[in-house]
Amino acid sequence: MLVSKDKSCLLIVDMQEKLFPKMLNQTKILKNISILIESASILKIPVLFSEQYPKGLGKTIAELKVLKDSLVVEKTTFSCGGSKKFIKVLKSLNRSQIIITGIEAHVCVLQTAIDLKGMNYHSFVVEDAISSRVKKSKDIAKKRLGDNGCDLVSTEMIVFEWIKDSGDQNFKKISKLIV
Repeated sequence: MLVSKDKSCLLIVDMQEKLFPKMLNQTKILKNISILIESASILKIPVLFSEQYPKGLGKTIAELKVLKDSLVVEKTTFSCGGSKKFIKVLKSLNRSQIIITGIEAHVCVLQTAIDLKGMNYHSFVVEDAISSRVKKSKDIAKKRLGDNGCDLVSTEMIVFEWIKDSGDQNFKKISKLIV
């Protein structure tokens, strides 16, 4: 199944001040999440941020400019799907495809993707926009996500599926973000 800009929303999971510095490949995931946020903004795709216990782990990192109209949901459950507030916000968007990025791949990202899949959402986990502290943890998470029917995708796959056609009015603007 391809993603559609009209059916999807972008979810950035727990990219927080005290957690992010411990992740592998920080530069790469920050760049890719930024591309996805900027592309979603251009295409008017809703963007949600989750924050795991921000009192202890801090707010979303400053490098990810939180868009004026993006939604930030605080949670204490590892899975966004375990937060009643998050599910209420997600349902209000009326989107069936959830594009998932963030940290940590083997905890909050994994639990969120599998939970949302179980709630009849289509979970697309952006492999080059997730991370963990340890490579093996991310590797195991990717296998488990696939085994549970979640789609593993790349940043470019998502962006080009959103725009569908090089004739799209936003193609040049978005392709400049990638090259």
